[in-house]
Amino acid sequence: METRIEQVLTSWRDFYGSYHHHKEGMAYAATMVYATGTAWVTFKTPFRSGAEGQTLLMLMMFVAAAALWLFIIWQLRNRRLAAEIVAACNSLLARRLDKADASVSWKPATFDLLHCELPETLIDEVKRVRKQTAWNAGPRVSNTITYWSLGLLTAIAFLRVIGTA
Repeated sequence: METRIEQVLTSWRDFYGSYHHHKEGMAYAATMVYATGTAWVTFKTPFRSGAEGQTLLMLMMFVAAAALWLFIIWQLRNRRLAAEIVAACNSLLARRLDKADASVSWKPATFDLLHCELPETLIDEVKRVRKQTAWNAGPRVSNTITYWSLGLLTAIAFLRVIGTA
């Protein structure tokens, strides 16, 4: 039985490790698209005072920017969750080496963050890792830098568009 549990934990760790890398790639690809778009708006702006359709174009740009922001936030949150699951699996695997923890429950329970069932022990460990992780540790640092960079790019492009209105 113990070998099977270790295999399952290793499988989840590997799956969520791969998922983490995928989410990271998607988030930063979208960030580059956003950065390119805001640079274009800032330096090659098509806006002229009183131009036809300017309001509609600005509205479309706002909607596109908001959609990209939401997509990037979603990707980075999923990336963070995947990193926490990987850390929890590693922690549980390390404890399995000790084999002294007989109080561990492998019963399935609903994991609200993923809307699926995982063993109670894994869910508890993810929650422990999540609480333990400081704002400046793990994926949170790169998330914070990305959010601040996007905010700065958005403010610069917004000021440029408003300045030409």
